[in-house]
Amino acid sequence: MYKTDETGPGIFRRLFYIFVLSALCPVFFLASCDGGGSSDASPEPEPTAEPVRAGGDTSVYNRTSFAFEVPASNLSEESLIKHLNGDITFGDVFVTPPAPRNPGLGPLFNNVSCESCHIKDGRGQPV
Repeated sequence: MYKTDETGPGIFRRLFYIFVLSALCPVFFLASCDGGGSSDASPEPEPTAEPVRAGGDTSVYNRTSFAFEVPASNLSEESLIKHLNGDITFGDVFVTPPAPRNPGLGPLFNNVSCESCHIKDGRGQPV
């Protein structure tokens, strides 16, 4: 059946592996420690902007579900027009071509408009 005699070259090999593993485990453990003392690495720099104003002048203080609809206050006139046109396009319904209006829906699509998937102007859920 099963050999229960633990003599011969097999036992020495097994003892050798146990010895090597028991010697290497503390080495790996100690190598993973940082020593707990001070290091020569430079400290992390302090953030330059407060999290509330992380966007600088483009920060918008609107925590409603329509916050992504509000244009940044520092947009140029040209950029503001692009934003407002993008808002309109975001809600437009697209159809498969040929069509006289919004024939931009391709052969593979999830829905007929951006807003259908990206509800509440892309936010999805209110904060």
